[in-house]
Amino acid sequence: MGMLNSSYKYFIFNLTGSAVSLLGIAYFSRELGAKGIGVYFLFQAVVLVTDIFSNMGIRKGVEKRLSESGSFGDIVSSGIILKCLLWALTGVITWTFSSPVENYIGIQHWYYVFVGLVVYDARGFFTSILKGKLKIIHSAIVSLFRRSGFVFFSFIYFQFMSSHESLIIGFITSEFLSAALGLYFANISVESPSFEKIVSIFEFSKYSFVTSVGGQVYAWSDVLILGWLASQTAVGGYEVSWRVAGAVMILSNSISVVLFPHVSSWDDKKLNDKIENSITSSLVVSLFLVIPAFFGSIAVSEELLNLVFGSEFTFASIVLILLMGEKVFQAFHNVIGKALLAIDRPKAAAKATLVTVVSNIVLNILLIPQFGVEGAAVATLTSFTINTALHYQYLTQSVRVVLPVKEVEWIVISSISMLSIIFILKSVFTISNIHTLLILILTGAFCFTIIAGINEAIRSKYKIAFNTLQNL
Repeated sequence: MGMLNSSYKYFIFNLTGSAVSLLGIAYFSRELGAKGIGVYFLFQAVVLVTDIFSNMGIRKGVEKRLSESGSFGDIVSSGIILKCLLWALTGVITWTFSSPVENYIGIQHWYYVFVGLVVYDARGFFTSILKGKLKIIHSAIVSLFRRSGFVFFSFIYFQFMSSHESLIIGFITSEFLSAALGLYFANISVESPSFEKIVSIFEFSKYSFVTSVGGQVYAWSDVLILGWLASQTAVGGYEVSWRVAGAVMILSNSISVVLFPHVSSWDDKKLNDKIENSITSSLVVSLFLVIPAFFGSIAVSEELLNLVFGSEFTFASIVLILLMGEKVFQAFHNVIGKALLAIDRPKAAAKATLVTVVSNIVLNILLIPQFGVEGAAVATLTSFTINTALHYQYLTQSVRVVLPVKEVEWIVISSISMLSIIFILKSVFTISNIHTLLILILTGAFCFTIIAGINEAIRSKYKIAFNTLQNL
């Protein structure tokens, strides 16, 4: 299946899942308020950060080795052995710190964290197997089921227990069933584990572990530190802004997921021309949505949070703009970072990630006491900019990267034009409900598309990009 075809099918599934998830979060935010939804976000943050120790880069190591090899059974069984050992270790750690964990999150049962961790990691493990076997669409189906399942089961539980606990149990249920679905799709024929395969997985995962640490710290350190230095209300407002900003990454994430196994396979076959062409083409597509989304957020961030999530969340409107700006760098990094790992340079990625992790934590600790949620957003934006620059530097040492500068310049010009039109419309019409907000956003999106399409060079470039990806 062509890479573009896989990317856009993956994109459609993720678009649906993200829309359902965001609507669910909007509903529960209105019902529970910033503090109530903040407790759930803290639970999720603790689970996903603890997952660092239950994962240890094993999932990415299994995906990498599967994408290189025609042998599957011994790789999968070797990965399972490593997983079981790590689950036992994290179970002991979670039980040891059960009381502080309960007090920090604001829950009564520490074992929610451990059970949530195991089912989350198991689902991730089987999804990695699907990606490693190039079953990208199957992994997207699992992702859609997981997100939709969370909203569905949380809603059912919420009818009986109108608290954050319904979301926690909904999370556990959806992850468990998604893991089962992933296992079914993987169609695993397990062979005897091989010490050689265990060592091979570990050799890649020991560096990928640092990269995965960076990913989780980048995603959750601000939330964890806000929970420590600020409040659950601050966590709720900040994370809602994060989820809204994350919605614009759907296309970029889809491209990066599909890119990794293909580049890994081409690197193994020394097909450098294909790698270089795919990076340039992927950058064009990856940046297309996030740049206008950033400029659009400047105009409608406060109205969006007020009308969709409730007036209690409008204190995070500046945070939303800053995080939208950060997504521009993340979209660039999605392509560069995946390519660096795929050409088997996890050590370089680990170095860049280590710098990012330290800067992210230090900046959050310094800025949150002074500036609150805005300080957390600035810390995330700054540290991820550093991360992207370092990954780019390391990648260009091994692969020629041609940046689509002219195309990005025109996207920026089109986005600024769109922003001007939105401000003019806001001066004429009052944005008083969700319907008028939606009309404004769709009008802005339409204007951006028309203006961007005026440029013949960018139309040609996108046509070339799509044709190139289709033939990969």
